[in-house]
Order: sequence, then structure tokens, then C-alpha cells
Amino acid sequence: MTGPEGWRRGLAVGDYDSDGRAGGRQNNAGAANHWLGLKLLGTQTSRHAIGARNCLVGPGVCGARGLKNAGGRYLSCYDPSEILGLGPAKKVDWLEIRWPAPGQQVDRYTDLAVERYMEIMER
Repeated sequence: MTGPEGWRRGLAVGDYDSDGRAGGRQNNAGAANHWLGLKLLGTQTSRHAIGARNCLVGPGVCGARGLKNAGGRYLSCYDPSEILGLGPAKKVDWLEIRWPAPGQQVDRYTDLAVERYMEIMER
């Protein structure tokens, strides 16, 4: 629904200060919780890796999953990076990325540092 002639509404959401806690005043992530940020870059698939699936496993984190989408709605957009919450876990045992067609490759990463963004390119 729109307002008077010419008015539109939109929303942009992202981690503007790269601290892993998007959401501004409504952010209640807390300093005791940890995170891992991913920026996926496709080479065989779309440049933004739309459709890529990831699975994260660590102590107290069993199979946290994410699906890369195009983001946004009408007149809105989101940060293309993914932020995976780890709760109190301070490490990641492994991260698996399943790239979409046509490549459909599965990559697994270990020994990942937390509380930082990683750029991962499709192999």
C-alpha cells in the first residue's frame, strides 16, 4: 500500500559497522554471542552465488544453515553478506558450501576464525 501520490516505502538492512550485529537499536545479540560473516562469490553460477547453501558446525552449533537469496523486496535491499550466528561457541569445526547449478560443487572449510567476514569464491 502506498501513501499520497508518488510516495513509496522501502527498507535497507545491513551491518553498517561490520561488527556482526545488524539491527541497530533492536539488536540484542549481546557481546557473549559470536558470529561468522560470509560473502559468497560465484564463478560458474551467478556472481552473487544466488541459491548457494551453507552449513556450519561447531561446539554447540549443530548444522546452522543458510540459503543465499537475491535479497530485498519492493523498493528494499539487504546486505548481500550472510551473518551466521554461533551463540556462545567461539570456534567453527567446519563450514560447507553447496554451490548451485551449473557447478554444483561442494566445498568444505575448517579452522575458521570467528567474528569476522570471509570472502569465499566458488572454485
